[in-house]
Amino acid sequence: MDFYEEPYFGFGTKMSKYLMSFSVFVCFVVLSVVSFFLNLGGSVYLLQSGLEQTAAKPLISELFYGYLIVYYSDMPSKYMADHIQEQYECCGAYSPMDWKNVRLPVPNTCRNQITGNQFHLSCGEAVSRYLELFTGLSSGMALIVCFLQLWTFLFVVLIRRGHFRKSQSVENNQDYNED
Repeated sequence: MDFYEEPYFGFGTKMSKYLMSFSVFVCFVVLSVVSFFLNLGGSVYLLQSGLEQTAAKPLISELFYGYLIVYYSDMPSKYMADHIQEQYECCGAYSPMDWKNVRLPVPNTCRNQITGNQFHLSCGEAVSRYLELFTGLSSGMALIVCFLQLWTFLFVVLIRRGHFRKSQSVENNQDYNED
């Protein structure tokens, strides 16, 4: 059995020919370009407008208001509402008056544990501010991924170009040797 007839070399050779095929290359280029522009567009949109222009803040407030409605009947919702109010020092979904709107007493988690003063910031606003900090970080990471995509794209195009030139020179040498 010859060295190059090993099954691993045969599989590798077949895969390299498949991966160097024009259709796979075009598919890679199209998907890379689409992925790059989606990533870049999302990053630019988040950096430009932040969470204020998105529907995140009303969605957070509505979700938290749902926790208030089932506060005493659903223990996971009670735990989540208490945890959010203590962690972010906020009270209510839209305002501290939400507790009176759902006819429930204001819980102790809406108060500063040391002074006993009630928090005046709504939880929708507090969580939105917290998430706003991470939009810049995630947008920066997405822009780094865009940069890496450009380098990968350039690298693959250069490899493809070199492979094409090599195959052309091999064909030219074979034609020259046949004469």
